[in-house]
Amino acid sequence: MDTDRDYVPGDIIELSLVATCRSYIELELKAPVHPHARLLEIQPFPIAQNEGGLFQSEWVVVYQIGRSGSVALEGGSVALKPDPESPAHVLPQISFTVGSIGQDPAGDSPESWVDETPSESVIDIIGVIVVIALGVALYLVFQRYIKRGLKGTTDMPGTSAQVSAVRLCKNLEQENCDPRELERFLQEYHSKCSDRLIALFETRLYSRNPGNEELMRSLKKEFAE
Repeated sequence: MDTDRDYVPGDIIELSLVATCRSYIELELKAPVHPHARLLEIQPFPIAQNEGGLFQSEWVVVYQIGRSGSVALEGGSVALKPDPESPAHVLPQISFTVGSIGQDPAGDSPESWVDETPSESVIDIIGVIVVIALGVALYLVFQRYIKRGLKGTTDMPGTSAQVSAVRLCKNLEQENCDPRELERFLQEYHSKCSDRLIALFETRLYSRNPGNEELMRSLKKEFAE
């Protein structure tokens, strides 16, 4: 891949893995990981026979980049699904650079590489093809506006987290929320937030197409109600 090309925090990375075998075998994928790449989803596809007559297993692994710096996805492997103790085919490391917010990576075409090292595993993998594609963070889907506001909730007793959440929701609704307020809330109450709420915060902070609806809805559900 082009190591000079920068991604930015908040970008969605799709990692497509294809393993081909001479016989019909169910395989199990262990996705490569990195602390700064949040694993969002592993999407398996049914085993199919390709044009060459080989049986093909395919997965798409979705990540969201959390911070700038060097990222190396590693530790991934493919092994026989019925026998996890069987020799695994280790996936090569995938390295790329994450730039600071505001940089615009050049181009969006996918790049690929092939592991050509012969495998001595009993699963007889002919080749593993990995394609890494940059996607723009489009996790927020616009829905109808919140019908029931938070009017009067500041007068109700509650914890500091509840008070802060109510204030954030009002600022988000008025579209005058300072990103530093979002960062401060996420830092102070990170342990009380669900994984989904954390992902919505990061998308709102780092995405090029941020939205407020889903974040307000989740904030209200988890803290303000």
